[in-house]
Amino acid sequence: MPSRIHLSKVTAELIESFHACVKEVAMERTYLSIVEPPSLDVLRLAINQNVVDALPLVVGVEDSKVIGWCSIVRDRREGFAHTGVLGIGIAKAYRERGLGRHLLEETLAKASHVGIVRVELEVFASNKRAIRFYVREKFEMEGRKRQARYLDGQFDDIVCMARHIKPSDMARSACGIQETNTASVPGLEYSAAPLKAAIRKLDR
Repeated sequence: MPSRIHLSKVTAELIESFHACVKEVAMERTYLSIVEPPSLDVLRLAINQNVVDALPLVVGVEDSKVIGWCSIVRDRREGFAHTGVLGIGIAKAYRERGLGRHLLEETLAKASHVGIVRVELEVFASNKRAIRFYVREKFEMEGRKRQARYLDGQFDDIVCMARHIKPSDMARSACGIQETNTASVPGLEYSAAPLKAAIRKLDR
């Protein structure tokens, strides 16, 4: 990652720049499940909710400009709070420079500290570069939604992927998670929960 780029939490000063970055990626109409960003007010509310819940939300910043983001939104339903849904996006000019990997690593580390042990994502099948990236980062394919999107005259499948991570000792104690194989945790068969925050299913 270039030395001028650093990772940061979303501060009040960065919210508008974050919104602009989401808008840029969404308007490509290729990588995200949204084709326009949520309003600035809705995005601000979603960010504040993440802060309240101590959930991971990390942005890449260059010269006070947000150029990418990664978030994990916890599933709030009883029995599924150990699960989070990944969203990640990188501005076009900054792709293929290692930023996505750094954002993901930092966000997964934060997720482990709040007791998330399963991270899910959905990615369009046409986004082969992103799928290769997720496979390299130890996400496994769990299913496929055939012709899930119809946009600009084209169908696209959605690939469902997930990765299990080990919670930190502090999070394990706070959440009552026993030292065990994550496959034995109740609810791990659940797949592809929808993002319930303002930014949903941000693939890459």
